[in-house]
Parts: sequence; structure tokens; C-alpha cells
Amino acid sequence: MNILFVASSMDVGGVETNLVVLSDELTRRGHAVWIASSGGHLVPELGERGIEHLTLPISLRRPHLLAVAAMRLRSMIDQERFAVVHAMSAAANV
Repeated sequence: MNILFVASSMDVGGVETNLVVLSDELTRRGHAVWIASSGGHLVPELGERGIEHLTLPISLRRPHLLAVAAMRLRSMIDQERFAVVHAMSAAANV
């Protein structure tokens, strides 16, 4: 199953750390997992675990860029045909 998580960032924090662990477990169970975020310290760890990362400007501080991120996400969702898309933050929900 193709799964996409959308988060504001992948900096070190509780939500982000749990997202790495969850994504790793889903990958080990045979699912293809992507995370879209504005980047952060945990991105290299994602690659080491076989989790795809898409860097997008997901931030409520830059609404004009958030619109760009939304359009790129829509295109990616259409292309990869995700079974699950889960937002992990307020900006990702927008």
C-alpha cells in the first residue's frame, strides 16, 4: 500500500520522531511510505530507512508558498495513487 504522511517539518521532536518509527515499521511490513515536509534534521534518517521524502514549503508562516505545496502534493497524490494520506500538523491539514 502507498502511504503519504504530510508534516510541517522533520526536525527533532516528539511527533517527528514517532513518525520516523511508524514509517519504518510500515516499510518493514511491505508498505511504500513517503513523507512530505519542509525538511529538517531527521530527513537523512528517513533515507537510511528506505522512506521517501519530498521537500515542500509546508508552513503557515508563508501562505503563498503553502499554496504551491498544495498543488505539488495534489500532483503527487494523483501520480502515486496513495491509499492513505495523513496530515500530521496544522499546516499540513491546510
